[in-house]
Amino acid sequence: MNDDKQRDYLLGKSLRKARADVGLNQNDFGIQAGFAAGTAKGKVSKIESGEQPPSEDDLDQWARVANAPAPLVEQWKELAAAEVARRAANYKSRLKGGQQPIQQEWTKKAEDTTLFRFFETFAVPRYLQVDGYTRAMLSEFKKFSTVDDLEAAVRERQASAKILYKDDGKTFKFIIDEPVLFRTRFPRAVMRPQLLLLQSFISDEDQLRVYPSLSRPVSHLPISSFELFDNVGYIETEVGGAEPLLYDTVVPLATKFDALWNESVAGDDAREIIARALAALPTA
Repeated sequence: MNDDKQRDYLLGKSLRKARADVGLNQNDFGIQAGFAAGTAKGKVSKIESGEQPPSEDDLDQWARVANAPAPLVEQWKELAAAEVARRAANYKSRLKGGQQPIQQEWTKKAEDTTLFRFFETFAVPRYLQVDGYTRAMLSEFKKFSTVDDLEAAVRERQASAKILYKDDGKTFKFIIDEPVLFRTRFPRAVMRPQLLLLQSFISDEDQLRVYPSLSRPVSHLPISSFELFDNVGYIETEVGGAEPLLYDTVVPLATKFDALWNESVAGDDAREIIARALAALPTA
């Protein structure tokens, strides 16, 4: 077992033992730790297996429920911080070679995919981004690269959007969480054309819906974005890039997507939400 896997295993083993010592199963432990109902068991399982590094708050809640001593908790936090740093370093090391090769990888995935199912809580889906939005997104990662290929990376991502308009049997289902539309992450000069494109993309083909988590009570409280390319899934994180998800993770995500899709709004209702986002844009 290499050092990184050993570190994951040690942290997960220690956390699992602390839970077992208080006699709680993963679901009950997660609920007592304050993890979201419905995902508590999965989150505890991922943390214990090393699939998901716990945050400091996660570990504080874990310690509270398990009544763990302070020195042990500090050790947990050191191991977790080391894992986050390792994952970030891996992604940043890839970025050092430039962003265009990474965008080319996503283009290749798109070419090989028939069914696209994206749920986005962080940003507009990559294939629906206008030029300015893509440039603003990729500029955030430019600092990690020693190669200044930002414009080439922008062109690559923009070129990949052409798959939306090819008659080659591909099916697209995009859901954008409503806060993404109202977030003032980028200036008006970027967001206005982006929102107008989204508004125009809504059609009878029903490829884009809005999840109305600001406008009304909803049944599902999504934690993160995910993208499904046929039977391969990705959850893209800020520190770790995107790692392929195992099949047993993709299956429940596909079920989750169907539930989100059914609760999302389409057509004129979706256009109305985007119109409100346009009206809410800062004047400057």
